[in-house]
Amino acid sequence: MKKEEEKNDDANEAEVFAAYDVYLMNTEPIKKKKKVVRRKKKRVAKAVDVARFRAENLKQYQKNAYNKQSTISQELANFMGIIHQGSITTLTRKEVTTYIMGYIKRNHLIDRKYGRQINPDIKLKTLLKIPVGEQLTFFNLQKYLRPHLF
Repeated sequence: MKKEEEKNDDANEAEVFAAYDVYLMNTEPIKKKKKVVRRKKKRVAKAVDVARFRAENLKQYQKNAYNKQSTISQELANFMGIIHQGSITTLTRKEVTTYIMGYIKRNHLIDRKYGRQINPDIKLKTLLKIPVGEQLTFFNLQKYLRPHLF
């Protein structure tokens, strides 16, 4: 009788192990998928937070004075190569500054010894109307652009 019970126990044990193996085979992919889903959920939540943060900052960014449309002078329009045919040309201060900075870099007008200072050529000097004895720098550039933006 003991031998039969041992055989039955062995058979039951084998069935239990087989059932457990089947269980593990079925649950292992589910666990992996759960991890993948959790990771994706975190990524989506982070992307939503970033998008919300950018949207809030964009509102503040748009209210910035540098992004306000301003009418530019005829002289500045000619300097920038904008055809000014009777209609009023409006640009943001940022666009004008970007163009002027590009002009300075393209024509190598930055002082080699003092990188903050700009050595304006005749064209830029006449546009900005820099007084004799004054040095043009990146910091005071906006002061000289002011008469051209209204």
